[in-house]
Formats: sequence, structure tokens, C-alpha cells
Amino acid sequence: MENIQIARPNLKVHADAMPTAFSWQAARWVSTVFSPPLLGALGAVLLGFSLNSPGSWGWTLAYAFASIIGPTLLVIWMLRRGDISDFHMRERAERIKPMIGFLLLFLLSWLFFQVAGAPRVFQVLAAVGVLQSAVILLVTLAWKISGHCAGAAGFSVYLWGLYGAAAAPAILFIPLVIWARVTRNRHDMAQSLAGAAFGAACMLLALAALAPHCPGAGFQCV
Repeated sequence: MENIQIARPNLKVHADAMPTAFSWQAARWVSTVFSPPLLGALGAVLLGFSLNSPGSWGWTLAYAFASIIGPTLLVIWMLRRGDISDFHMRERAERIKPMIGFLLLFLLSWLFFQVAGAPRVFQVLAAVGVLQSAVILLVTLAWKISGHCAGAAGFSVYLWGLYGAAAAPAILFIPLVIWARVTRNRHDMAQSLAGAAFGAACMLLALAALAPHCPGAGFQCV
């Protein structure tokens, strides 16, 4: 009888292509620490400390509710209803309804800050939030862009607006979060890079809108 050889897959090549247990867990922690709600909350706190005007903390809390607490509560509510399968909305189709809600929340917050006469920095941030939510919603109709990478890049530019050159090391957040999202297989490289570029562009737009009114074009100006 002839020897029959059965072809076997190259397990070593496949194993090398998979992330190690350490890199997988590290990417998970990076994704958690740099989640958009946490970055938004930290950004609001830093802005509250940076502003030196009467009532600045009240405006900061109002902005935090509209841009962080409100969207987070909306996601939790939709998760309990079964409209989405997980908090991070891994499936692109599941992101449509929550993002419509995000857009409405940002639009209401922008109208509120306009009518209430909020400091210019909050009006600008809310307006950019409306733009960012609208564009991401439109992109999500056909493609999945990385919100984590957009948040990390935007936060890096935000820190530069608050602290200037001292915040330069924060640019390292961007490749770190891109690595984490790709390693976790939540986004591919193109989606991660697109998210980072868009997040940075939105925050640069906010700084540009503040530049004519604020010395140094920083977020400290009210």
C-alpha cells in the first residue's frame, strides 16, 4: 500500500500572525483607557481647571453632560433595549441609530450654548461636535471609521491647545491607540488612520475658530 501523506496547515505561520496573550491584553487596556468617553471626561476636567472665569465649572459640567454623559447614557439604554449588542458597537450597522442620537445631542447642546450665551470656547467645541458627529454618521453608512483613534488624535491636539509645546509627547497616544485597535481586530489600518486624521482635523478646526478671539489660539480663552 502506498504511503498517503495528508497536507497539514502551517500552524507556525498562523500562530506568528496572531497577537500574543500579552499584546492582546495590552491592546485591551489601551482601548479602555483611551475610550472616547474617558478622554472626553478628562478633557472637560482639564478645561475646567484651565479656565479662569466666573461660572466656568458650571459651563464645563453642562458641556460634559451634553458631550459625554448624555451619549454614554444613550448607549447604555440602547444596549439594555437590545438595539446594540455591545457597548463599543463593533458591528457597523449597529452604530447608525446611536450616532443619530449623538448628533441630536450635540445639536441641542450647541443651540443651548448659543441661546444661553456660553463662553466662546464651549460654543466652538459644541459646533465642532455637531460637525464631527454628522460626518462620522455619513461615513458609517458605508464604512466603519475608528472613534477611538479619532478621540486619541483629537485629544492630543486638544492638549496642545491647552498647554502648548509641553503637551507634545501626547502625540504618541495616536500610534499607540492605532496599534491597539488593529491588534484587537476592531478596525483595520485604513479605518484607524482615517479616524485619527479626522479627529485631529476637527480639533485643529476648533483651534482655528478660536484663534481670532483668543491670544495664542488656545482653549484657555473664554
